[in-house]
Amino acid sequence: MTEPITLRAVINKLVERRLLLSNVKAKIAKTITVPVTVRPIPWYINAFMGIGAWLSALLFLGFSFLVHLVRTPLSAIAVGAGLVISTILFHLYQRETLFLNQLFLALNLTGQVLFIGGTVLETDLGTAALVTLVLATLQLWVYQDSVHRFLTVLIGIGALLLLLDDLQIY
Repeated sequence: MTEPITLRAVINKLVERRLLLSNVKAKIAKTITVPVTVRPIPWYINAFMGIGAWLSALLFLGFSFLVHLVRTPLSAIAVGAGLVISTILFHLYQRETLFLNQLFLALNLTGQVLFIGGTVLETDLGTAALVTLVLATLQLWVYQDSVHRFLTVLIGIGALLLLLDDLQIY
């Protein structure tokens, strides 16, 4: 009976027949070694981390209203734009962890609500819808998260419908 053919056996045969240098054997082994998989985090831990991130974003929003960081529509636009820009930058350059992804998503959506709400209060509905549509388009291009993209498409479709209604295009 023959022994099973493995990659290790093939490499050893090639070294024995001098078709492969012995120092290359270690490089091949290093290249094809499969890392040990990390045990997945239980679902309830993921759920608690997500809930914690969303609660922290809500607490931040409440804090910003309590200290009167957001007093006028212009301040809401500024704080919202700051949150959106900072979460995009953090999301692009930060290591991927569930808590940070959820926190950045929550803060980004909070920033969008402040930005869009301030724009609605400062301008007319058509201008706010156009600004929201541009914001949604830019975020689709930049923010690489499936949940965020889904929500951004919904926001963009709503803004497009409001814009079409404001322009009376039926």
